[in-house]
Amino acid sequence: MDNDLASRDSFEACVLPLRGRLRGSALALCRSSAEADDLVQETVLRAWRFWPKYRQGSNCSAWLQRILRNVFINRYRALRREREILGLVRDTQLARADIPPDGLDAVGMGDEVKSEISALSSEFQTILLMVDVEGCSYREAASAAGCPIGTVMSRLHRARNALRSRLAPYALAHGYA
Repeated sequence: MDNDLASRDSFEACVLPLRGRLRGSALALCRSSAEADDLVQETVLRAWRFWPKYRQGSNCSAWLQRILRNVFINRYRALRREREILGLVRDTQLARADIPPDGLDAVGMGDEVKSEISALSSEFQTILLMVDVEGCSYREAASAAGCPIGTVMSRLHRARNALRSRLAPYALAHGYA
């Protein structure tokens, strides 16, 4: 029992004063306060778990910074793999789905995304759905909309920019950006 207490005391004396530095490093990596807090918490938990392997007297700050970087890299890789898998699933669903005229329900978009697409003007909405959801080429979309290819590209660009700006808070909150 005394050994556990001594270990805890040495951990707290060494690690807790460095949390501010860890948070600063985490903010630089994540650029999000909430994610930085989670990263620091995970770092401190891992440091506690591996505290028996820490060499007393060595540079605790460098050791913690290394743990922080490793946790960040592992999270980034996991998120990238998740996005790749979700992209493959989405592409498979799109290839199999007969997309209805409104296009949104068959793709499995979130309610926030659906509402922002619905808020677009009908010209932007039509081109966005044809190209990005149904997978039509610019030429096919131009033919269906009865307008030049340049107009399709312009409308698509403006629709994507509008969605990007409107959905930025949602993307940040859910780890997509």
